[in-house]
Amino acid sequence: MSDYAEYDSLVSQKSQAEGQARACEKRVEDYDNKIERLKRAAHQLPGMKSSFKSIRKAEKALADTGDDWMGETKNKFAQKIDTLETQNDRYYKNTLDYVHDELNNEITRLQNLRAEEWGVLGRLYGVINDLGTKIANFFN
Repeated sequence: MSDYAEYDSLVSQKSQAEGQARACEKRVEDYDNKIERLKRAAHQLPGMKSSFKSIRKAEKALADTGDDWMGETKNKFAQKIDTLETQNDRYYKNTLDYVHDELNNEITRLQNLRAEEWGVLGRLYGVINDLGTKIANFFN
């Protein structure tokens, strides 16, 4: 292989490695954007739980104020409503907990993929630096 052909090969290899690095950087950026969106969503869930508790307390306070309806039938009805609300509340809270867990799991998965990309980028940057040095030293 002639000197110029070898030089062109090194330049081409470096260009390819730089293209791969740019693509890898783009994937890291995409992961960062997804992670940030998921973190914002996960951050809102505790507030939703808190808001739900406040609403339930307000509803109970309103329901406990001066009913005209009294007696055993009202007590049985109130007990069944309380049971139903408790079951619904538990389901709602469990669902929010599940969603929060799944968001955290997805964030972790994306962070792991991002870390893998950084490993690839490190190797690519090493190759690019090595090729750059070989190109700079080629005609010395």
